[in-house]
Amino acid sequence: MYKANKATHHITPARLVAGCALAVVMTTTSAATTSSAPPSAPSAPTAVTAPKPPANTKAAQSGKAVVKAVCAHCHQTGVMNAPKIGDKKAWGKLIPEGLDALTQEAIKGVRQMPPRGGNPKLTDEEVMRAVAYMANKSGANFKLSDKVQPAPATSKTNTTPPATAPRAAASPDTTPAPAATPAAGAASDGGAGALYDDRCAACHDTGVARAPKLGDHAAWKPRIERGIDRLYQNTFKGIGVMPPRGGSNLTDTEIKMVVDFMVRRAQ
Repeated sequence: MYKANKATHHITPARLVAGCALAVVMTTTSAATTSSAPPSAPSAPTAVTAPKPPANTKAAQSGKAVVKAVCAHCHQTGVMNAPKIGDKKAWGKLIPEGLDALTQEAIKGVRQMPPRGGNPKLTDEEVMRAVAYMANKSGANFKLSDKVQPAPATSKTNTTPPATAPRAAASPDTTPAPAATPAAGAASDGGAGALYDDRCAACHDTGVARAPKLGDHAAWKPRIERGIDRLYQNTFKGIGVMPPRGGSNLTDTEIKMVVDFMVRRAQ
């Protein structure tokens, strides 16, 4: 049997130098590998929403202006037994109810008068001013200022929105969004619909006093068959309980626009 010889390992200076050199090479290689990796892209900054500028509140109309635009259709002519402005006998039965009660009736609608005289855009304050104006012209003495207050001025402070933070650049293959398409029929009536709402809707939306309702094909058919010129003339001169020009101050051109609008809706 042979006795195994235990090899004795001695760290010689040569081995020490070789080991240090190997460590330096490994460290350098690791650093080079790390530095060669591409830097990660910075995250896109969050866009900042610009604050909205304060809204410019519209001042309430005077009672006189509301009466001229909305109420005069009936209250200057007495259509549908509406108490005429200045008729102290007719208003003498209503004035004792008080301004608040009369205003609530006008807001909700009473007898043949539709709510808010047929103009839903009127505020409660504007309705009250109109009622007070007509009643005071007819013998009442309601204490209510009809002076129009100016609309609150928009703040003079700088409302320019802060610059929006830049967004990350789009990828080259990003497809641009299609342009927005205007809503169908937008501004297609040339403003006739707005004139109708302000001047004619009170009767033609509700059918008051047998006015042909907007879009009622059966009611409009015989009228349309008589010709458009006949419709124009009836509107200019008044017909039945409808006063000339529907009680409005519309021009001939505006009246024709509104008549054409109603005819189109009935076809």
